[in-house]
Amino acid sequence: MGCTVNIRSIAVTHGFLRHLLPLFALLMLGLPGRAAAAVAALDQKVGHFDLGTQVEYLEDVNGKLALSDVITPYWQQKFRASQRAVPNFGFTQSVYWFKVTLRNPHANAQEWFMDAHYPVLDRIDAYYVRGGEEIRHLLNGDRIPFSQREFKHRSLVFDVELAPGDQIDVYLRVRTDSSLQLPLHISKPQQFFERDQRELYALGLYYGVMFAMLIYNLLIYSVIRDRNYLYYTHYIVGYALFQLSLNGFALQYLWPDYPAWGNVATPFFIGVAFLGAVTFARSFLQLKTQAPNLDLLGKILWSIFLFVTVGSLFLSYSLMIQIATATALAAAFYEFVSGLMVWRGQLRQARYFLLAWTALLLGIVMYALKTFNIVPANFATEYGLQIGSTMEVILLSFALAHRMKILQSDYTRIQEEAKNQLEQRVLQRTSELDDTLRKLSDANSKLRSLNFTDGLTGVRNRKYFDQKIRKEWERAQRGGYFLTVMLIDLDHFKKINDTYGHQAGDLCLKSVASTVQSTLKRPCDVVARYGGEEFVVILPLTDEAGAMHIAEGIRQEIAALQVSYEGWSIPLTASLGLCTIAPKGPYKPADVVAAADAALYRAKHNGRNQVQAGKPGDTPLAAAKPVSVTGH
Repeated sequence: MGCTVNIRSIAVTHGFLRHLLPLFALLMLGLPGRAAAAVAALDQKVGHFDLGTQVEYLEDVNGKLALSDVITPYWQQKFRASQRAVPNFGFTQSVYWFKVTLRNPHANAQEWFMDAHYPVLDRIDAYYVRGGEEIRHLLNGDRIPFSQREFKHRSLVFDVELAPGDQIDVYLRVRTDSSLQLPLHISKPQQFFERDQRELYALGLYYGVMFAMLIYNLLIYSVIRDRNYLYYTHYIVGYALFQLSLNGFALQYLWPDYPAWGNVATPFFIGVAFLGAVTFARSFLQLKTQAPNLDLLGKILWSIFLFVTVGSLFLSYSLMIQIATATALAAAFYEFVSGLMVWRGQLRQARYFLLAWTALLLGIVMYALKTFNIVPANFATEYGLQIGSTMEVILLSFALAHRMKILQSDYTRIQEEAKNQLEQRVLQRTSELDDTLRKLSDANSKLRSLNFTDGLTGVRNRKYFDQKIRKEWERAQRGGYFLTVMLIDLDHFKKINDTYGHQAGDLCLKSVASTVQSTLKRPCDVVARYGGEEFVVILPLTDEAGAMHIAEGIRQEIAALQVSYEGWSIPLTASLGLCTIAPKGPYKPADVVAAADAALYRAKHNGRNQVQAGKPGDTPLAAAKPVSVTGH
């Protein structure tokens, strides 16, 4: 007898106790009993559920069972209920079948997205069964070319459509050489994309940090030619590519038509990353002189990672990923112990190195324990690598900077000693250090400029805007004057790209950026690229009337543009939304940006090529009602 369980809550009733008595009697008689399968009633008001404890699983040791087998009563009795939020079976050669029953209790049809949020699973066959009959079969996994996925997403996603009152069984046949774990969720499309967007923001921040550290250290290496920076960037590149493979981005964007390579990329880039990490540790910590035994151990680890890198191209994935994971954990311990020993030996630059590898070690330990099914999957274990490596790359950059600070300190000390005995030697050392510091200062200045400039349009970028708006907000609060934020969005920009090509679109963006920049007359006014075809303008000491006048001028200047590209004359218009506020009360910079965005939404909604003003608290839905319109 089946029982229906609402995912939001489990109501224990008198009927439950009544059904429990026969099971208790079976146990007392020593007979095998099996808990009734739960039916996941999908409540559209909730919109997102974790299915880990709602699934049942069956181990297919030989991998020979077909759907026609597992739906028979004999095999149905062998399914076992999952006790974990994320079913995890570690590294296994068995095939596993998972079953979840979904029911639509509502009077309207529903669409849901079921997400197996572990992109490195080799192959998942999803069978939809109604009344014992297969109605649909979908295929997914990182062994499948990305173009063949029905749902083009980095994760493994299956769509589920349920008619009013409909109930289906979904069987997932999972075969993989990686760790077999199934973080299974089901969401309404809106909730799925909202959740996905939040994850993209977090991962975008993570990869942004990695990329910034890569560029920063490459620039410094190009100036001062210190090989430690080169070894460090080697490690960052390998580790970032490993994470891209693990998160599914590599298969989606880098090699979508080469799943065979994508399958070996994970252990391959683990090897590449830790080849750089071990080399960096030996050089940065001066292990050859500070700890010769640890230096010898480092050479051994380096050889093992070379074997992992090369072996992953020829040997089985299952073997190499286990060796790579275990050796990476050992290498993290090695880096930690090396930093600790050298720090205790009074090498001052080892302090940040030790802190950095402590952070990564914790992340690797949590992820490795989860991979080998020793601890359950949760936020800390799932994202331990990203959290730990983010802290690590930042702290290692501090370590390199601290090393430079130590050199500067040595420079000062040598200056003092030179007064009495080593004047000539100090002059030579001073010259070398001055040259190094000058190069480092030049590199930092270049990096700072690049960091705040949009590479395409030449105006300021989003990062600069985020810092500038906070400063202007604080200044306006202290002075009690008005502050205006204006958002500018090119109309029908996608159509321009589709009609004339992306190079033409880029030329349009450059022309608009130049036009807006030239329209702003005061040095304090700032224009930045906000993202895509959007620009943002900060107007300090500007009330709404003045801001509307400036905005209308910008709108007219853009409308007057005729961008020429390969014989075509491309007309442009823009919609503008602005918000003016005297910063006080409960409002924050984000509120005035949101209000300007709502006004921009209204300008788009009311026909484009116009200026709209908003006020704090506006939302896009509320903004759809006309308030004031200028232009045509």
